[in-house]
Amino acid sequence: MKKLSLYVFLGLLFFSIEAKAVIADLAVKVSSNSILADLTIYITTNSILADESWYNAGECSNIADLTIYITTNSILADKTIYMSSNSILADKIVCFIK
Repeated sequence: MKKLSLYVFLGLLFFSIEAKAVIADLAVKVSSNSILADLTIYITTNSILADESWYNAGECSNIADLTIYITTNSILADKTIYMSSNSILADKIVCFIK
Protein backbone atom coordinates (compact mmCIF):
# COMPACT_ATOMS: atom_id res chain seq x y z
CA MET A 1 0.00 0.00 0.00
CA LYS A 2 2.88 2.35 0.79
CA LYS A 3 4.43 1.70 -2.63
CA LEU A 4 1.14 2.44 -4.34
CA SER A 5 0.75 5.76 -2.52
CA LEU A 6 4.38 6.62 -3.34
CA TYR A 7 3.77 5.91 -7.05
CA VAL A 8 0.60 8.01 -7.01
CA PHE A 9 2.43 10.88 -5.30
CA LEU A 10 5.36 10.75 -7.75
CA GLY A 11 2.95 10.51 -10.69
CA LEU A 12 1.05 13.59 -9.56
CA LEU A 13 4.30 15.45 -8.98
CA PHE A 14 5.59 14.50 -12.42
CA PHE A 15 2.42 15.54 -14.23
CA SER A 16 2.16 18.84 -12.34
CA ILE A 17 5.45 20.05 -13.84
CA GLU A 18 4.56 22.21 -16.81
CA ALA A 19 6.81 22.08 -19.83
CA LYS A 20 6.88 25.15 -22.02
CA ALA A 21 8.33 24.56 -25.45
CA VAL A 22 8.15 27.04 -28.26
CA ILE A 23 7.83 25.44 -31.68
CA ALA A 24 8.98 27.91 -34.29
CA ASP A 25 10.23 27.96 -37.87
CA LEU A 26 12.77 30.69 -37.09
CA ALA A 27 14.55 31.94 -34.01
CA VAL A 28 14.93 35.67 -34.64
CA LYS A 29 17.25 38.17 -32.98
CA VAL A 30 16.54 41.88 -33.40
CA SER A 31 19.61 44.01 -34.02
CA SER A 32 19.93 47.71 -33.32
CA ASN A 33 22.39 48.06 -36.21
CA SER A 34 21.42 47.46 -39.84
CA ILE A 35 24.98 46.53 -40.83
CA LEU A 36 24.99 43.53 -38.47
CA ALA A 37 21.59 42.28 -39.63
CA ASP A 38 20.97 39.49 -42.11
CA LEU A 39 17.66 41.01 -43.15
CA THR A 40 16.06 44.45 -42.92
CA ILE A 41 12.30 44.30 -42.45
CA TYR A 42 9.42 46.73 -42.36
CA ILE A 43 6.38 45.75 -40.30
CA THR A 44 3.08 46.67 -41.91
CA THR A 45 -0.47 46.65 -40.56
CA ASN A 46 -1.88 45.63 -43.95
CA SER A 47 -1.60 41.93 -44.78
CA ILE A 48 -2.17 42.54 -48.52
CA LEU A 49 0.98 44.68 -48.83
CA ALA A 50 3.20 42.17 -46.97
CA ASP A 51 5.72 39.81 -48.54
CA GLU A 52 5.32 37.37 -45.63
CA SER A 53 3.21 37.01 -42.53
CA TRP A 54 4.79 36.00 -39.23
CA TYR A 55 3.25 34.76 -36.01
CA ASN A 56 5.07 35.64 -32.78
CA ALA A 57 5.34 32.45 -30.73
CA GLY A 58 7.01 34.29 -27.87
CA GLU A 59 10.48 34.25 -26.43
CA CYS A 60 12.96 31.46 -27.07
CA SER A 61 16.48 30.65 -25.99
CA ASN A 62 17.72 29.07 -29.21
CA ILE A 63 20.67 30.17 -31.28
CA ALA A 64 19.47 32.82 -33.74
CA ASP A 65 18.59 31.54 -37.21
CA LEU A 66 18.14 35.08 -38.46
CA THR A 67 19.21 38.53 -37.28
CA ILE A 68 16.85 41.29 -38.36
CA TYR A 69 16.82 45.06 -38.30
CA ILE A 70 13.41 46.73 -38.16
CA THR A 71 13.23 49.88 -40.27
CA THR A 72 10.59 52.60 -40.23
CA ASN A 73 10.84 53.11 -43.99
CA SER A 74 9.38 50.48 -46.31
CA ILE A 75 11.65 51.53 -49.19
CA LEU A 76 14.77 50.53 -47.22
CA ALA A 77 13.40 47.11 -46.26
CA ASP A 78 14.38 43.80 -47.82
CA LYS A 79 10.99 42.33 -46.83
CA THR A 80 7.67 43.68 -45.64
CA ILE A 81 6.25 41.62 -42.78
CA TYR A 82 2.72 41.42 -41.43
CA MET A 83 2.51 40.18 -37.82
CA SER A 84 -0.43 37.78 -37.78
CA SER A 85 -2.51 37.12 -34.69
CA ASN A 86 -3.25 33.58 -35.91
CA SER A 87 -0.53 30.95 -36.28
CA ILE A 88 -2.52 28.95 -38.84
CA LEU A 89 -2.70 31.87 -41.28
CA ALA A 90 0.96 32.87 -40.86
CA ASP A 91 3.67 31.97 -43.37
CA LYS A 92 6.24 31.50 -40.61
CA ILE A 93 6.09 31.00 -36.88
CA VAL A 94 8.92 32.92 -35.23
CA CYS A 95 10.23 33.26 -31.71
CA PHE A 96 12.37 36.14 -30.54
CA ILE A 97 15.65 35.90 -28.64
CA LYS A 98 16.47 38.39 -25.90
